[in-house]
Order: sequence, then C-alpha cells, then structure tokens
Amino acid sequence: VQIGTAVGSSLVKSSRKKWHAWNRFSMTGGASAGFSVATGAPISSILFSIEEAHQRVSSLIIFISMVSVLSASIVSNLLSPILGVEKSLFSFEIFDELSLDNIWIPLTIGLFMGIFALIFLKGYKILHHIHKKAVKRFSQKTRIFTVMLLTLIFGIVSYSFISTGHHFTLSLVNSSPAALMLFAIIIVRSVLTISANLNGITGGIFLPLLAIGATACALLAKGMVAAGMAPQYTTIVLALGICGTVAGMMKMPLTAILF
Repeated sequence: VQIGTAVGSSLVKSSRKKWHAWNRFSMTGGASAGFSVATGAPISSILFSIEEAHQRVSSLIIFISMVSVLSASIVSNLLSPILGVEKSLFSFEIFDELSLDNIWIPLTIGLFMGIFALIFLKGYKILHHIHKKAVKRFSQKTRIFTVMLLTLIFGIVSYSFISTGHHFTLSLVNSSPAALMLFAIIIVRSVLTISANLNGITGGIFLPLLAIGATACALLAKGMVAAGMAPQYTTIVLALGICGTVAGMMKMPLTAILF
C-alpha cells in the first residue's frame, strides 16, 4: 500500500503539468492497486479506497480505484506464475461448511473480536500517552535503538514474536502453540508493533495487525473446542477472525466482508 501510494504520487509529480487536485486520487489508485496485489482481493481493494483512504463514496474514487485495481490484477496474474509468487495473501483450505446450527460460532467470533479490538485500541492510547509523557524526551535514535533491541531479544527467544506474521498466521492452521504461548505472542507483538508505529519505523501495519488478530482467534478457537465446537472448524474461526480484525481493529466492515 505504501509503495503503491508513492508510485501514484510520483506519477503526478513527474508530469509536466502539476495537477495538485489529482494527487490525492492518484495516490488512492496506487494504494488500491498495492492492496490488490498484496492481498489478491481486488474487489476489497476498491472498497478499501472508500472506507480507509477517503471515507466517503464518490463515483470518481470508485472509477479510479477500479481502473488501478484492474490494471494491477492483470499484471499480477501474468507475472505471478512466471515469478512463482502466490497471488492470494492467505490460502486456507476449508473443507467443512458451517451449518445454521453452528451460527453461534461466527457470532462468538464477532463478539470476541469486537471486544479484542476495543482492548487493543485502548492499549494503543495508553502506550501513546506514555510515549508522549515519558518516552518522547529521549532522542529518536535512542527510541529506535530501544525498539530494535527489544525486537532482537524477543526474536532470539522465538521468531513467532517478530516478523510480519504472514508465515506464522499460516502455521496456525496446521499447528497452534499452547494457550500461554499464544497469549504471550499477542502481548509482545502488540507492544512491539505499537512501539514501532509510534516511533515512525513501522514498515506497514496491515499484516502485523492481521497476525495479532489471527493469534487472538487461535486462542479463541482453543476455548471454543473446549466448549464443544468440532476441531475441524478451527480454520473457519481463523479465517473469520482475520476478517473480524479488518472490521474491528481497522474499522473497515464492508472491506472485511469481501476480503
């Protein structure tokens, strides 16, 4: 998304005529194209430009996003087989359909992710307040070094605590760590992600948040299995939990449904 936004902005700035009014729309097109290529979800990418980038419905925004996403999808579909790159962000094989008798499963996931999103956002505010009051007095170099050092230490303890979380999220489908370890991953990942974001050194927050949400849902799945849910529905819990993360923590419900 960041790369797409930068490309969209540079196209306008490099033209002979400085179309300042088009800069935002060009950046939106680039962001939507980047989201589409990164996730393999083109229709969600169009809604992403409405819900996240502009937070309003406009025929011009929709048209620019559609053209950008369509172009990006065509190029991605052509190059992915050649370069051996997976087109979709997550490839979950779900073999069991969810019957109406199990409607309590998505309802529980929605309730859980809604509460979890509130707790996470509240924690973000608390850390932001601490950062402004106590941490801000240190130089940026010191703050960056501290976050880097903490990341290194926790990374040595377990790689599950760091990285973007993409491979970790996929691994949750096959084998989930113990409940205590999952809880520790949620805490460490949340603190490191928020700390990096507050100090301006986040390489992107979309995938790290999905990893945190997936970890929380893996913990939820253990509790639901203990409460009587069939173990084969664990993958569905993870998939719906990731969508719940997009809806609750990122506040993009329509994008989440299509995603």
